[in-house]
Amino acid sequence: MVESNEMGDGVERPIIYAKFRTDKAATPGHSAELVAIDSIPQYFDNIEEMPLINEECNTLLKHFKRHVSQNPEKAFLGTRKPPTTEGGEFGPYQWITY
Repeated sequence: MVESNEMGDGVERPIIYAKFRTDKAATPGHSAELVAIDSIPQYFDNIEEMPLINEECNTLLKHFKRHVSQNPEKAFLGTRKPPTTEGGEFGPYQWITY
């Protein structure tokens, strides 16, 4: 989920993974940039230089495995069944865990 704001779609989602930058104006015609919630602000414009938060998780696979082992019951993937309601609205998400 992206950090809630007045421009959101109003759907409550259980996972927050990013937030909009507030330190830099959006490019005209675009939304503000998204950054990971645990990014260090001084590295927003030079993310390659940001130090690792956890030295043991230096690959995406290692990070994923660590997250699964620490959060086995957290929501992971969601689907909508049925895809839309009779009125054409999207139905609620049905989440599965790891």
